[in-house]
Amino acid sequence: MDKERRSRAYGLLYWAVNIGFSVAAVLGGALAQRDFTLLFWVDAVVCVMFGLMIWWRLPPDEPRNADRPVPSGGYRDVLRDRVLTYSRGDARVSR
Repeated sequence: MDKERRSRAYGLLYWAVNIGFSVAAVLGGALAQRDFTLLFWVDAVVCVMFGLMIWWRLPPDEPRNADRPVPSGGYRDVLRDRVLTYSRGDARVSR
């Protein structure tokens, strides 16, 4: 997105999230008051709809650097990350 429209896009995203939370709380309360099982069925249908929408509209990932091997990763790599361990408060583990 170009810089001229980026701040407007963030503002619209902010409004959409806040309106979504407000509507979801009222709608969820109304559905739970009518029938609690209905709340879960509506949630399941909405999740399937959004899953299908993402599957249909989101393009597949393309590897950026196919030449470089993918690191295996593991708990040692995570614990060696100083920023992560300090931010979580368990820096004593990474020594």
